[in-house]
Amino acid sequence: MEMNILIVEDDPTSAKLLNIGLRRLGYNIAGVAQSGPEAIDMTKKTQPDVVIMDINLPGEFDGIRAAEIIKQEFDIPVLFLSANTEESIIKRAVGSDPIGYISKPYTWESLRVIIETGVYRYKTEARIKEKEEFLSVLLSSIDDGVIVIDSQSHIKFINSSAHQILGIENNINVMDTPIEEFLKLYDEISGVPIQWMGWESAETIYMHDAILKNKREETIYVEYRLSRLASGKKINNQYLISNFA
Repeated sequence: MEMNILIVEDDPTSAKLLNIGLRRLGYNIAGVAQSGPEAIDMTKKTQPDVVIMDINLPGEFDGIRAAEIIKQEFDIPVLFLSANTEESIIKRAVGSDPIGYISKPYTWESLRVIIETGVYRYKTEARIKEKEEFLSVLLSSIDDGVIVIDSQSHIKFINSSAHQILGIENNINVMDTPIEEFLKLYDEISGVPIQWMGWESAETIYMHDAILKNKREETIYVEYRLSRLASGKKINNQYLISNFA
């Protein structure tokens, strides 16, 4: 995998050895920074695929703080390379969400494996996040009410149309609350409440002519569809409630 790497190391000898080793592994070196502020500035200018960061850096903040800023401002993965194995330092480092933490001394092969697998995982997660954000925007913009619930009937997503139909203010957080608290459906003929449990094995259920009673005490005649979500061949324990309006 062709990759541009920014090295952040204040020790000139260590930086030179790392530069030579990474080039021999086939990577391009975007630059070498010696402090946190310089690392941030060079990240902005070079936009590397990954930053290899020493933790103990001179100046106003260390490598962990630099990594936090780089992730927040540029969304570029960071790999820590440090001789520091103190538990408190490692906890701080892990909290900055790096793709890895390698203790010195290290082997070139172990470094290569961490870089390749870490960057691949990071890019895969970024693509998934991008698709989820796109889907969220798409579902939020349609006129039909859409709700996603888990197998325990807790709300995992709700669009603005569903908020309006159910009589819920948009500023009210309903995430992880039971669907029964907000979506109350009744059979039009018998008036019997429609239960949300017992349908876990179903793929798609169509219900027609149901009655919805919302938070504003309004009675609305609706039609809705309950579909079990799937990803490829994998069936997820999440369900999509849509087309109730």
